[in-house]
Amino acid sequence: MPDSAFIKKLKTEMGEDFFKTEVRDGWTVTEKVKKNWALCLDLYKNFKSICGKYDLKHFVIGGTLLGAVRHKGFIPWDDDFDVAMPRADYDKLTALPESVFNEPYFLQTPFTDEGYFYSYSRLCNYHATAINWHFRYNRFNLGAFIDIYPLDKCKLETRKENEAKVYEFIMKCSALMRLTNPDPPESDKQRFQKWLMGETRTGKELYCEIQRIASQYENENLDLLGACAVTPYKAEKLTWRADSFKESVELEFEGIKVTAPIGYDEVLKVNFGDYMIFPPLESRGKQHDLIIEPDIPYKEYCALNYGTKY
Repeated sequence: MPDSAFIKKLKTEMGEDFFKTEVRDGWTVTEKVKKNWALCLDLYKNFKSICGKYDLKHFVIGGTLLGAVRHKGFIPWDDDFDVAMPRADYDKLTALPESVFNEPYFLQTPFTDEGYFYSYSRLCNYHATAINWHFRYNRFNLGAFIDIYPLDKCKLETRKENEAKVYEFIMKCSALMRLTNPDPPESDKQRFQKWLMGETRTGKELYCEIQRIASQYENENLDLLGACAVTPYKAEKLTWRADSFKESVELEFEGIKVTAPIGYDEVLKVNFGDYMIFPPLESRGKQHDLIIEPDIPYKEYCALNYGTKY
């Protein structure tokens, strides 16, 4: 696959060596993955610049934070990039006018992209393709992306109860998006319809309900923060002392600096336990079902492979 104009630009800025296939920690990182990493780094630099311009706090989190601490860059078998923002800053970001995000960048929320009902936002680059397999027939932006999560104040005694409510709404949103598949297996179709049984709210309304539940303690003085609008792990793995995010520190990441929470050690221990120990080989690289084509705009890729019309 020849390099796209945007990848050529990134190769000029970052140097050809970054894009070469190499083995890191026993894992082969291909040129295609390197191109996707470069797109994520470029998106993060754009995002960080906007945060600086509008005085918005953010932190790398999850696998990206682990990569910064353990690998000084991407985990070799990872393929995405995660950031989190305190609720007030997240709300300010998502309220910015679309004109703030210049081509090819696009801030994706249920209110900027029809049919996108994730419970968090993304900054996308529509000159490339990065598709979650389950949502390949959707017509929303399926370009390269970084994930942006809100961080909310929370109470330990209601954390699991609220997590269950959020999970229910996330499943409904997922069902709405998965039913765009023109020919799903009958078992899947029945499962998605069961999730939506009796539901009359739109995807946007469900998204707003998730944000309402997640942010209900915003005006209280609490000691805990959580990624309360998402449920990839159990609540106890996504709840931290607020002091861990009181300040930030800059960490090395693939030759650039990323902004991390000052208490990153505590954050990572909550997420991963003894986080410096590598997972066994057989469980590496299984986190996401992404279709990655860094040199093809998603509209071209989807039109060719799924007959999607934009």
